[in-house]
Order: sequence, then structure tokens, then C-alpha cells
Amino acid sequence: MVNDKEVPTYFPTLELQKIVSEAIEKSKVAGKFHISVHVIGGGIHSQAEALRHGLSRALVKFDEETRGRLKKLGFLKRDP
Repeated sequence: MVNDKEVPTYFPTLELQKIVSEAIEKSKVAGKFHISVHVIGGGIHSQAEALRHGLSRALVKFDEETRGRLKKLGFLKRDP
């Protein structure tokens, strides 16, 4: 859920949906969590990337072994 809406409703394009789901898919934890987030500010593309970054950071706290994989993909890099 993103801002109390389903992901496909909030992020209408497949590209944005893919960005949001990449961290979970690459960590191989799909289906293990129910995730609800609140995003504000920026454009919708920036929100999708910020969501991916936040999910990546949370997944590393859950399982430190995912850090290398997510870091290599650039998901833990902060965009100033």
C-alpha cells in the first residue's frame, strides 16, 4: 500500500511499479511482508525511487546478507 492505495493505483505505469518492486524481488523476500508506506513531495518517479531506497534499507536491517546484492544494484545509493 502506498498512501492508502494499492501500488498499481498509485503508480499507474509498469515502469514505476517495477521500480517499487525491484528491491523486494532482488532480495527474494516477496510475499513475506505486508508493506504500507506514506510518501510526500517530489514527482511520482522520485517517489518510486525513494520508496525503493527505503525498502532496500529496511530489508538490509532485516537481513544483512542482502546488503551486497542491493548495493551492487545501486538501491542503497542516496540521491542528494
